[in-house]
Amino acid sequence: MKKCTRILLSVVLAGLLLPVAVVVGLWVYDASPGWRFVDMEFHPSWSEPERAAIRRLDKKLRAKYDELGFFMDFVTLDEPLSERRRQIAEAVQLLETAAACGRGDVYGTNGCQPAWYAAWMDEPLLVKALVQRGADPNKPYLFPAYLDPSSLIRSDVLCAVVMHGGYSAADELHLDAKEALELTEWLLANGADWRKSSSDMLSSCVVTGAMTMHEKDSDFAAELAVRMCIRMNGLPDDKMNALVSVLMNRSGGCSLPYLHRLSAAGLLPRRVLEREEGSILCFLRPGNPYAVEYLHWLLDDMKLNVNHKGVVPPDPSRRADEDDMVYELRLREHRKQNRRMYPLSFILRHMILPDSEAERERYMKCLEMLLQRGARYCRADFGELGIPGILELLDKYPEQEEK
Repeated sequence: MKKCTRILLSVVLAGLLLPVAVVVGLWVYDASPGWRFVDMEFHPSWSEPERAAIRRLDKKLRAKYDELGFFMDFVTLDEPLSERRRQIAEAVQLLETAAACGRGDVYGTNGCQPAWYAAWMDEPLLVKALVQRGADPNKPYLFPAYLDPSSLIRSDVLCAVVMHGGYSAADELHLDAKEALELTEWLLANGADWRKSSSDMLSSCVVTGAMTMHEKDSDFAAELAVRMCIRMNGLPDDKMNALVSVLMNRSGGCSLPYLHRLSAAGLLPRRVLEREEGSILCFLRPGNPYAVEYLHWLLDDMKLNVNHKGVVPPDPSRRADEDDMVYELRLREHRKQNRRMYPLSFILRHMILPDSEAERERYMKCLEMLLQRGARYCRADFGELGIPGILELLDKYPEQEEK
């Protein structure tokens, strides 16, 4: 009887301890990339500031292996934990190798290199040191695309610097725009060649880099984007259109000087500002402090057609819980709505309530300027907005309304 009791208690105790052991094991496995028990070995040629930068990058990699932002947004995550561990283990090993041998031309899988991580994780001094020691700033770093694992994203050190985190709010992980501007010019003077970068990737990085969330960085981000754009003799039309929209709607200052530079360089032809998808006028935000100035520039300097129609944005993609009949009905309704929309209707449709009386007055001034230039609209596109004065303003131009 006692033997049976001991066996039963052992089984119960094992059943209680097993989940605890599993949880502890998973925690150890998950946390282990962040552990370092011995200091890195350094080649004598590294200066103290360079060694400090290497240690910081090592710490960032191990502490932030689940927060790498842009890079981890694009890798395939069928097995997220194991994939992230593999990427970080390789990056840390490459950094250890570079520290020990004193060289920058240390590469891993598909062109992975410490200089890329240094560029992405706010260590400009280390980027310069690694490039001076042989790292190739244009060596392609290939990794699988998140949405299409069969294709590869082709990045390099120059792309990482030009993008400098873009609209990410993770300050501790990314270069600020001022550092990125200085480092870009340094790289281009020390072996980097934008012609060797993936043109599609670099163009995307130029646009995303201009989308900084921080007002203190806004001017530097715009300057970097415009310099690269002029240097590259423009971007593909869709990305050029996106860059103009980003510049018009950035916070932190007026973008007209930058837009004038792009125009003077011949990079803003009509096909960029008035595309099949719609006019750049559609992306004017009347709430922006400089909206009136932008509108004058678009209408008077760039001579845009105030009634250039654009395609109504598509409905959200199919929900997983929709049956075929519901989905077909929704598609049919979308086809009926997928007509072309006037810029004024588009602006009204996406307008939000103003925060102040000054902003409301700016709204009204922009709308009246469009109406005075003959802008047409359809009330059915926006309905009742609840912004005082808008409907009364529209009523002054009844001949421009489409029934």
